[in-house]
Amino acid sequence: MSENTSLVKHQEVGVMVHTQESLNAMLQEAQTYIDSGLLPAHIKTPQTAVMIMQYGRELSIGPVQSLNNIYVVSGRPSLSGNLMAALIRAGGVKWQTVEDFVQVKDPEGKVIDYKTTIKFIRDDIEESISYTWSDAKKAQLTSKDNWQKYPRNMLYWRCFSMGARRVAPDLCMGMYLASELADTTHGAEVIADNEDGTVTILTNAK
Repeated sequence: MSENTSLVKHQEVGVMVHTQESLNAMLQEAQTYIDSGLLPAHIKTPQTAVMIMQYGRELSIGPVQSLNNIYVVSGRPSLSGNLMAALIRAGGVKWQTVEDFVQVKDPEGKVIDYKTTIKFIRDDIEESISYTWSDAKKAQLTSKDNWQKYPRNMLYWRCFSMGARRVAPDLCMGMYLASELADTTHGAEVIADNEDGTVTILTNAK
């Protein structure tokens, strides 16, 4: 799985009070990005773009990376796997994939589950997080289209996001992955995690 952390470049983040003039300038900037045709299709209005850019600023990343890696799911901001990984890596967190969708067998050798385990290390904290297909089934996730199409990726990134929020909630502001949020809300979005840490919007009625 990808551990791309090139997205984050820390910058000083302070409290910014916007005047109407500065807000208009931001809206014009956002409209320029939209008019370029290079933004993800789900960003349709400059107001949405400005809010995403503001979330990115609080995470210490620039507007273009924010617009390509922060997703609004049912009105809430969420992250791509790439961005979550980049944020915690920039904050000094290391991780190692111990098990990646490995088969769990009973004593007779029958496959009864699949399991992903990732070990996270931050300063003097070391914690291993596991997530299984059974866990996903209990959460009523495995029947969803994205889990059926991309079971290994979905299991990996669900495990990763659990660990990231557990050992570094300050670095990712406790935010969820876009696919994770889509799975737990009743919006129109159906989002799948790709192996490289990007996301695919399978369905978006908005």
